[in-house]
Amino acid sequence: MEENIQKQSTKEMKIIDFIEDLASSSPAPGGGAVAALSGGLSVALASMIYNLTIGKKIYSNLDEDIRNKLDKNLEECKTLCTQMLNYIDKDKEAFLNLMACYKMPKETQEDIVLKNEAMEKATLEAMNVPLNLAKLAMKFYDNIYFAVKYGNKNLVSDAKIAAIMLNACIESSMVNVEINLSFLKNQDVKRKIEKEMAQLNSINNSLKKDIMAVHYYN
Repeated sequence: MEENIQKQSTKEMKIIDFIEDLASSSPAPGGGAVAALSGGLSVALASMIYNLTIGKKIYSNLDEDIRNKLDKNLEECKTLCTQMLNYIDKDKEAFLNLMACYKMPKETQEDIVLKNEAMEKATLEAMNVPLNLAKLAMKFYDNIYFAVKYGNKNLVSDAKIAAIMLNACIESSMVNVEINLSFLKNQDVKRKIEKEMAQLNSINNSLKKDIMAVHYYN
């Protein structure tokens, strides 16, 4: 059983197997995988709202352009959920690549140079994975807001929980960006990413508040 779990993609694990692996002494999957899963859960919850709206009475009463947008948003959910879950394995791969760099030899000056270069490259990749996940997740707020505005009004609470989970995905990703950023040597890259992080964090909190402020019935 344990061998099969190790061979399969983390994102393809059953929930109980994933949680047991997460709770084990293995450093991966870790926080990055949890962030990606949070994003996937957010998208899946939004999908539920659309599936309980499209084809129902509320749906037939909407203008055609809104119905088309609801249909389009549901399709976006299907694609985005897969993309989110892919980051579970991307994060694990980036982490393991970085750990492999720490094991590189450093007996000679040439070894040290090669190791430092490899670590810088692997650290940058380990930082880019959560950063790209956060950017991907940020785009989904519009989808959730549309679900709140035009979806089944009995499911506004689910839309708010979707926003909370999306916020958790982004905030968690930013934590992983920050920790990897602290190990980067390239100061120009660091300044650029720090500025980008500040913008993402500000927008993230603002968009979440907009959804949380929606009344249950309007």
